[in-house]
Amino acid sequence: MPSTDGDGSTYRVVLSAYLATLASVGVVAALVADGQPARIVYPAVVVTWPAVAGLAGAALAVAGTPRWLRPRPLYASGLSWLPGAVGLGVVVGALALLAVGLDGDLPAGLSGAALVGLFGGMAVVAVGWVVRVMARNAEARARFGDADALEWRARPDPRRRRLYYASAAVAGGGLLAAIVWFREPSLVGTLGGAVALAAQGANERHVWLGESTLVYGNPQVRYLLAGDGVAGVRHEGGSLRVERRGWRPALTFDADDIDDPDEVAAALRRLAGTR
Repeated sequence: MPSTDGDGSTYRVVLSAYLATLASVGVVAALVADGQPARIVYPAVVVTWPAVAGLAGAALAVAGTPRWLRPRPLYASGLSWLPGAVGLGVVVGALALLAVGLDGDLPAGLSGAALVGLFGGMAVVAVGWVVRVMARNAEARARFGDADALEWRARPDPRRRRLYYASAAVAGGGLLAAIVWFREPSLVGTLGGAVALAAQGANERHVWLGESTLVYGNPQVRYLLAGDGVAGVRHEGGSLRVERRGWRPALTFDADDIDDPDEVAAALRRLAGTR
């Protein structure tokens, strides 16, 4: 994996999109709360988002991204959750306003602004999550650099795969029953969630194991597990399990997908002993 700590043009575009989305939600919510008509609100959306995105992108390109906002420093500081958390705060605030409105104590303008905050906040959460993923990916790439990491691809172990498939079958059956019961063909699109759940069982994880860190996922979304986060390693039959400390479930791999599972298990045990 190439080693990079820089904030490339793609990262700056995402940061600009995040700021533009946040600003647009604020502007539109304020206009709706003030009772402005749609002929004012719609142009505000059209103007605000590209204007803020353009200005922010130009500023980042000319002045550079502040160091604490660059991918690796942002991840190392623990602040990579902040962009998404801001959007989540907007959603929670909007839900609180809507709850007050259930009693009829909220003016119509504020109710509309709360709806803008609800859906706009979700958009902010989504873009903030992309910022988080990019920061984590940059750290994952840099952990190895040009080091000779142990690498393999594997599906979840057979037991975990069966759990994914069973969950997908239950979810798909429930959605089909809902479609038939409510006679609503438009719900067919929700079956994609069941298919995605089943795909989690069939998809291979790409794994890199260095001296002190395990990186797993795919080229688009990577996760890191430090040695001190490993509680234990078990290699039994066709299953290779990496127990994680805390509330997170174990990582499992199908040993039959790995060329030398004994070597991998030994390397994982060495990782678990790293402090």
